[in-house]
Amino acid sequence: MACTTSRGLFEQMNAAIGLKTVEFQNSSRCSCVFATLNGRFRVLRRRRGARQLSLLATFASSQSSSRQTRLKRQPIPQLEAEQVIQRLRTSIPNNTKLNFLAFFSSDLGGITTEPAFMQLPIDDHMVHRGHGVFDTCILVDGYLYMLEQHIDRLLESARKAEIRPFWTREVLKNILHDTAATSGVQNGFLRFWLTAGRGGFDLGSRECDRPGFYCIVTHRPEPRYYSDEDRQNGFSYWRAKTTPIETKSPFMSSIKSNNYLQNVLSAEDAERDEHATHGIFVDPDGFVSEGGNFNVGFILPDGELVIPSFDNCLAGITAQRIMELVPKTRQLSHLRVSHRRITVTEAKGADEMFATGSTTLATPIVQWDRTTLPGNSTNTLIIRRVLENDMEAKPPHELHTEVDYGIMTYMQ
Repeated sequence: MACTTSRGLFEQMNAAIGLKTVEFQNSSRCSCVFATLNGRFRVLRRRRGARQLSLLATFASSQSSSRQTRLKRQPIPQLEAEQVIQRLRTSIPNNTKLNFLAFFSSDLGGITTEPAFMQLPIDDHMVHRGHGVFDTCILVDGYLYMLEQHIDRLLESARKAEIRPFWTREVLKNILHDTAATSGVQNGFLRFWLTAGRGGFDLGSRECDRPGFYCIVTHRPEPRYYSDEDRQNGFSYWRAKTTPIETKSPFMSSIKSNNYLQNVLSAEDAERDEHATHGIFVDPDGFVSEGGNFNVGFILPDGELVIPSFDNCLAGITAQRIMELVPKTRQLSHLRVSHRRITVTEAKGADEMFATGSTTLATPIVQWDRTTLPGNSTNTLIIRRVLENDMEAKPPHELHTEVDYGIMTYMQ
């Protein structure tokens, strides 16, 4: 049976909805018609009589409806400067409003306490290339704890990342001090970033006019509790798992950079596991590296406290301080400190395991890969108290930088 009539109807419908017929095959039972609309191929199966017309009419109706929808869409608004400022202020997350206290930006050339303006420019190479380094210092009772050591690490990371600071070390320290003073708080976190700078979207930093520097003071966040017991203790007992994410190379792991995707994926993996709270990196040779954003320590049955070597992880400032403090602490005199490589097998035989860092101090890890460690974290909790005591300023203030809150009042 010929399909001349059907073909004529189809071509008329094509013309009405803007289709172009590419191929048409006659058949007594059915036909396959290949047609394009806006460059997309569609396959229409022809049926006889009213069914065929119904199919084409439905197709035409849907295309017409789609076009009308596109015509009705409202364009994205173009904002005036005043509208931008207003929207920045109304779109701030509650956490930002409550906890972001003072912010320095090298672009602004000063400090703001307005959370809406605590922004980074999109063309800063730290944003779109990850070409930036950072560090974190804790503010305790009006003193910045181990600020000098954190600045040292920032500058060493910048050197390895080929970021050449525009400012002297003393100027950077003054910026950090004055931002802390502007916040007005006695306890909090001071986070700071040194970047390749602004200038465009090239891969290299040749286009950058000069490096960028940012710092912010925030409240110390409430501890994240994983059980009622954690809440009663005031801190958490963690459960770890070996992350499937591969470790960074020794060189890259020695830089405290903004390239944290591996660390983030490790955290995401742990959060999907109901038996874990954090991930632990293990290098290709089976040696323990570090956690997502913390170093780890192990107390073995024979009394050896092992801090894994920094060959394939970041040199933790708090971990180094623990190695200095433990031999001087009478309650921990039974422990001997080692800084060496340790295999997963040996580490899992430890009595105690803990995470350590500027924000975690010494936090017990009581389970690893669903195996509970036999110890009761007694030594870890002593180490934690020793660190807390060390953070409290006592003359001489070798590790403490006093914040002069009055200087900003005078400047105003």
